[in-house]
Amino acid sequence: MKAREIVLVHELGLGDHFICNALVNLLSHRYDRIFLPTYDIPVHANWHTVQSLYSENPRVVPLPVREWINHTQYAHHWSNLGVSTVLVQLDRQQQQPMAWYKHFYHQFGLDHDSTCRAHFALPRRIEKAAEVAARVLRPLGGQAYRVVHNRSSANGGYELCTHT
Repeated sequence: MKAREIVLVHELGLGDHFICNALVNLLSHRYDRIFLPTYDIPVHANWHTVQSLYSENPRVVPLPVREWINHTQYAHHWSNLGVSTVLVQLDRQQQQPMAWYKHFYHQFGLDHDSTCRAHFALPRRIEKAAEVAARVLRPLGGQAYRVVHNRSSANGGYELCTHT
């Protein structure tokens, strides 16, 4: 691994990849390459989504994680191998009240809201997106809709009334 390359380790849940998207994109301007651990196991198969999320940022390389592991243990593993590793985590000692997701940005001295406005990025082209949208929207017959994610790596799911 080169000196201007790092392994950036945050919580490995899919939601955390989206929450940290702006942070990863901003840091990708400071490093030649960021290796981003991403679950690629049956229960949390985030691999394809995260690959797509960063498909237009050549400096971000998803790194497959094929076993269930705590993100701090994973960071220590790479650090013990002598690899430059950055661990993004909640600051539980933070004195001022702050939404939990803002801690990830605060760790780098960044304001969450302005960083997200400037650096959050979804890919402009997603393979087969039109095909999937047509298949999902056809039964709706032009009605308004919302996509709801009802699973969480934290507690396994939410009881949502999705037929409203």
